[in-house]
Amino acid sequence: MRTLIATRNVGPFAVATFALEEDLHPKDCFDYDEDDLLDLMDKINRGDLQWFLAEVVAQLDGIELGHAYLGGCCYGTFEEFLTDGYHEDLIEEALDEARKTLDRLAEIAHTLAA
Repeated sequence: MRTLIATRNVGPFAVATFALEEDLHPKDCFDYDEDDLLDLMDKINRGDLQWFLAEVVAQLDGIELGHAYLGGCCYGTFEEFLTDGYHEDLIEEALDEARKTLDRLAEIAHTLAA
């Protein structure tokens, strides 16, 4: 499951943020005692907390050029994640990768044209 939670334009890039199903168990990401872990799992199972893997994708003209991921995200809502500094870091990481991909493609195009 891939749920779109935000879109934004950054210069020429379209940036999309998604929530994906997280395969990791919270016990593998956080140091909780047994009672706190059971409470956390209960809240996740009831839908009071969202447990997900965040993916940010940078596109140019509909072509995905950069990705960034963060697992073990646990928030009351997906939107809460958007106000966290991690989201901005992921956007920058995806944009950096997109720019590097464009540079590499330009090098390839130059080599092919020669």
